Amino acid sequence: MKPIPTKVHGLLDYTTGALFIASPWLLDFADDDAARSVAVGTGVAVLGLSVFTDYEAGVTRRIPMATHLTVDTLSGVLVAASGVRQTYHLATRSVRCARIGSRSANSTQTRQ
Repeated sequence: MKPIPTKVHGLLDYTTGALFIASPWLLDFADDDAARSVAVGTGVAVLGLSVFTDYEAGVTRRIPMATHLTVDTLSGVLVAASGVRQTYHLATRSVRCARIGSRSANSTQTRQ
């Protein structure tokens, strides 16, 4: 598999963060407090991590890309695990998001 350039990864990070924040309303689960909190919290964390990562999309560039990728993988696992507590429908969505995040983290270049 060809690595994803860090420039593309940065774009995906900001898009993913925004979609996580909007997902409770886009996917109609805003009335579920736990699910909404996980989605919005994950989105805020993704955006925060992106701002501080040392890549083209980073603003302050304090976190090495290798660390960013490790956090991406761990957050994907945590989001998938949080979905297990929710309904099957939400769990399926969480697992899909986690798989996409893990694939992105595992196939992104660590050097610019």
